[in-house]
Amino acid sequence: MGFLLYHRTGQKEAMRYTLVRKLCVVGQSGSLSAWMKAHASESLPFEWKLSGEKLVRALAPDVDPVEHTIVMDMMPERLAGASLCHVTSLAGSSESQESDIVIALRELYMAQTPVSGIDIRIAFICDLTAATPDLIESMGVAGGTKGGSYKWCAPKMNIGAAVFQKSPARA
Repeated sequence: MGFLLYHRTGQKEAMRYTLVRKLCVVGQSGSLSAWMKAHASESLPFEWKLSGEKLVRALAPDVDPVEHTIVMDMMPERLAGASLCHVTSLAGSSESQESDIVIALRELYMAQTPVSGIDIRIAFICDLTAATPDLIESMGVAGGTKGGSYKWCAPKMNIGAAVFQKSPARA
């Protein structure tokens, strides 16, 4: 899986997504790692949730959070087609050296795909009004508010029930 930053323009029925760049989220120079370290003074465990503009500000602080969004490529090694999901939120519980994270996603429905032979991840048009499934991924990070290697790992517990809250029904 890979995190991607997209610029979005258009209306809900025909939202154009244009790839800006791949995001480095964890690791010593990862944007989420830096965000967690910036909260070193929080009492532990530090319970947090990032969604909407706050999520974009945390993972890509150099862009306009109103015009950009975070997408996860669920199968980045796939050469043909793509499995792209809008990251609706990241919620977590961080200790000083470890974090458990729940990634809430909504599958993107491609209303218009590029010509054959062009990587669909580059640009596409999506119908945000289409009924698509919500997904949840639980991940661990070997890093927290005070340090660590900041590498992905298995979560230490079933955090999904602890921090994920169901979104309100869509109209």
